[in-house]
Amino acid sequence: MNLYPKPTSKLISSGQMLTTCVLVHALICLLLVGCFSPRTVAAKDLNKQVNATLKQLPKWIEPPEFEYNPKNLADPFKRFLKLGKEQEQEDESEKSKEQMTPLERVEPSQVKLEGIMWYPDNPEGAIALVELPNGKGYTLEKNTKIGGNKGRVKQILPNKVIIQQQVTDILGKEKTKTVVLELQNSSGENNE
Repeated sequence: MNLYPKPTSKLISSGQMLTTCVLVHALICLLLVGCFSPRTVAAKDLNKQVNATLKQLPKWIEPPEFEYNPKNLADPFKRFLKLGKEQEQEDESEKSKEQMTPLERVEPSQVKLEGIMWYPDNPEGAIALVELPNGKGYTLEKNTKIGGNKGRVKQILPNKVIIQQQVTDILGKEKTKTVVLELQNSSGENNE
């Protein structure tokens, strides 16, 4: 006795069965979407409903009218720690960089002190010879501008040059920074 039926040509192949299932499933989805789609409301009716609702709201709920006016407001692309006069000075210094001398374009700490001509009878007339990072030499006298930040030579002594600069700390306060360039003794020489 055979429990399994013999295959016949009337059976549906698996490819046909899959195609039929997909079609039935698509038909059911279309019917469900069509039955439950919301009704469309005309734009005019919707506007009337919104206006009626807005008229019912109390006055304190309505937001005040807002207009953006950038006048007297800080520029969001500039540093927030520098304001007003300091910011203008920084902008001017950037513009005038092209007009700066080579000594003003480098920081005092980058300069190498090579020699000092010291006059005991006239210490105010002392001259210092410095070398910039590019290898060029320059002379410094009292009140010569050097470096950014309003740097000036304050004093030339027999073995060092004292430079003062105005710097701004992170809180926006101006402070005076002193940089000292010292003359290096050459090996085997006594520079006294």
